[in-house]
Amino acid sequence: MKIFLTYILVFSSLVSSTMDNTKLVYQALAGDSLESLEKALHELSKQKETSLIRAYQGALIAKEAEYQKGVGDKVKSFKKGATMLEAEIEANPEEVEYRFLRLAIQEQSPGILGYKDNMEEDKKIIIDNYLSLKPALKKQIALYAKKSSVISSDDLPTK
Repeated sequence: MKIFLTYILVFSSLVSSTMDNTKLVYQALAGDSLESLEKALHELSKQKETSLIRAYQGALIAKEAEYQKGVGDKVKSFKKGATMLEAEIEANPEEVEYRFLRLAIQEQSPGILGYKDNMEEDKKIIIDNYLSLKPALKKQIALYAKKSSVISSDDLPTK
């Protein structure tokens, strides 16, 4: 019984940590604050490294590029983040959340960076899998769709 309770406590703390990370990451990505991006990256750096943590870090680093000084630093930071995210997508092509992160980064990235090739592919994957996603991720996608020019609320299935 004691082992079972320990397992439940560890599992619930992992789930809670993941949910906290998700909220923190999406708030930072949606916001306009270098401080919130740095805070999210700092919190993620304290977590056990997983594919999801690396995908989150990649998206945050790519977003953080807009706060860098100088074009060279902006491009370097963006490419580092995009490369991290792409590696996770390549290793886990079925992960819809990674596709959503990439869609959001691609939509917001300047055209000169040439990082806009997968938006329609990612949009289709998101829409096709939307109903089976966890409620927290569905909520983030629905919020994003309200402001997006690539994916709209009308695109998201309700049943």
